[in-house]
Amino acid sequence: MTYVYSHHARNRMRLYGITREEIRDCAENPGWHEVEPVDRGVYHHTWVNALQKVWKRRAGKYLYVLYTDEGDKRVIIATGPRNETTKE
Repeated sequence: MTYVYSHHARNRMRLYGITREEIRDCAENPGWHEVEPVDRGVYHHTWVNALQKVWKRRAGKYLYVLYTDEGDKRVIIATGPRNETTKE
C-alpha cells in the first residue's frame, strides 16, 4: 500500500514531530478504530495502541490518524496529538 500525505497532514507532522513510521504503525495497528461513512467515501479514524476507549500516550500525547483508502493508496488526511484521556 502506498501512503500519500495531504498538505495538512505534512504540516501537522512537522509541527508535532510525528514520523511517517508512527503514522503507518497507527494506521496498520490501531488500538482504537472508527469508521465514518460519508457521501464521498469512508474515513478511518485510528488511535495508536488505545485500550477500551483510552488513548495511548506518545511522547506525552495520544496520536491519532485520519485517513481514507483510495484504490491502492492510503491518503493520510490529518494527524496529531490529543490531550484527552478518554474518548467520549
